[in-house]
Amino acid sequence: MLPVWFLSRRSGQSSSPSNRWCLAGFALLALAPPAAPPPTFELVQPDLFSVTGGQPNAWADFDNDGDLDEFVGFRGRPNRLYRQEPALYQVDDEFRGFEWIDFRDAEASVICFARFAQNREDFLVFCCNFTPVPRERYQIGLPRHGRYREIFNSDAEMFGGGNIGNSGCLQSENVGSHGQPARGRVTLPPLGVVILKPE
Repeated sequence: MLPVWFLSRRSGQSSSPSNRWCLAGFALLALAPPAAPPPTFELVQPDLFSVTGGQPNAWADFDNDGDLDEFVGFRGRPNRLYRQEPALYQVDDEFRGFEWIDFRDAEASVICFARFAQNREDFLVFCCNFTPVPRERYQIGLPRHGRYREIFNSDAEMFGGGNIGNSGCLQSENVGSHGQPARGRVTLPPLGVVILKPE
């Protein structure tokens, strides 16, 4: 959270549209990983996002209702996902609910991990791209061969993004990768997170 806090308070850089895009991307990216791994999470500290001090519009709460007005849809969507997906809460306090897929790609600044429900057949795959560069056909390991739906994309148009993603679905290949029995080639948005769910 420190980089988002720090970037949101840089003086003289809040007026540029490209800087606002970067700040918004960092905010969206910062919210996703804390929402996924155990233990239970707390998303943001509301006092960090205020209109005081010349904050860019992306951080402002214009109607003083406790949300970031330009990202109201984003703020509600993860909370709905959290309630609807047992993989995000059923074994939240146990390590068997979380499994790294890849955390070693420092050059691309990408991490991938899976969250599992009580029934290990019910899982989600998270892919996080920590750079402002889109990753086309990025290879990841997948816990099962088959078709995956993209149930969340932080770069979706409804969140103010550019809709860089996987057109809603992804078909895996029956070839192992990253210690997993299958692999997929996923498009990762810049400064973004995609969540995949097997069908």
